[in-house]
Amino acid sequence: MKTIKYILLFGGIALVASFLFSLGRMEHFFSIFIISSIFSFSIGTISHYLFVIYKKMNFPKLLIGYITTAIISTLIGTEFSLFVIIKILKIKFFSTSFTHSTLTIINLIIGLTIFLFIYIKYKINYANMEAERLKRLNTEAQLKVLSAKLNPHFLFNTLNILPQLAYESPESVEKIVINLSDIYRKILTLTDKPLITVEEELELIEKYLEIEKYRMSERCQFEIVAPENVKKEKILPLTIEVLVENSIIHGISPKKNGGTIKININRNENKLEIEVTDTGIGFEPDKITKQFGLSGLKERLNYFYGEDAILKIVSSKNGGTKIKMEVPIVN
Repeated sequence: MKTIKYILLFGGIALVASFLFSLGRMEHFFSIFIISSIFSFSIGTISHYLFVIYKKMNFPKLLIGYITTAIISTLIGTEFSLFVIIKILKIKFFSTSFTHSTLTIINLIIGLTIFLFIYIKYKINYANMEAERLKRLNTEAQLKVLSAKLNPHFLFNTLNILPQLAYESPESVEKIVINLSDIYRKILTLTDKPLITVEEELELIEKYLEIEKYRMSERCQFEIVAPENVKKEKILPLTIEVLVENSIIHGISPKKNGGTIKININRNENKLEIEVTDTGIGFEPDKITKQFGLSGLKERLNYFYGEDAILKIVSSKNGGTKIKMEVPIVN
């Protein structure tokens, strides 16, 4: 399939070049087409293999590197074509008005123009594919959180405490059931929103933490500090929630005596600063970033905010974990 594409591309280039060079002398169209085809297929094929080699080299792939490769390919392809035309086919090619230098310059202009067109088209296609991939990632991340809330482990642990609470604290049972239904409803509606307010995200987190507090009792403590001036700011859905859930599952829950989670959100000029700190068992940073929630979150942040988003992790074994996230204010 790829070979057919190359044949069609190079053949099309040769056909267009032949038509342009044959204007006013169409009786020579066939011979000009043969010569143009030799140049087109020679330069195109050499370019293809040189670009393959260039991509395999272990150094940064910059635009200047691709342009240099295109120039070298054009020069080699031109000389090879001249060898075939003049030495093998015995065709008299140059004249006093059309020299070797003139041909080389024309081929370089045509070659670089075609390369830039293909390069721009590739970048546009790559950007579209990346946008679609990250859009799917965003949806998958939301579904992963929903799945985590709906998985048997979470539900069984929550439901197991209800019989005991039904005798000791009936109002607590009602609170847990309401929180569960609110969590599911909110997460299901979040998939329709590209951005939500900090207040909406914190409401979801608070309900989740309240359920975990009922389940883990004194082993789970939490504190949320968010001034009123940040609650109406907008963020990507399920970003702070991912950090909190990681703290519960991988930090607080495995620790015998549990611990405390603190969420601190502030506005610093045109950025939101979000810190999630826990006193759990801690991790080595290279291991914690491999968790789906954080690796997926980093990609979502990079896609939506670009280099303006920052995610820093400070953790140590038995020393707890602090994750700081900075995102630009979105109006």
